Amino acid sequence: MQQPNHRIKLARAREVAAIGRYPRTWHAIVGAMPPRLISQCTSKQIALFADIMRGQFEIGHSAGYKDATD
Repeated sequence: MQQPNHRIKLARAREVAAIGRYPRTWHAIVGAMPPRLISQCTSKQIALFADIMRGQFEIGHSAGYKDATD
């Protein structure tokens, strides 16, 4: 079964998401999302999820850096 093309939905999500300003990060985060999630969510939901994923990465990265420098 062929996957539907969600190019328009993802373009709208990128416009809404704070992380959308950073193309490499945006593509890495969206690339990690399961296709089923993308197909079932609206563009606003995808944007919110991408921003949450980026926030969690920052928390983990900061904690790891702090542990490494202590």
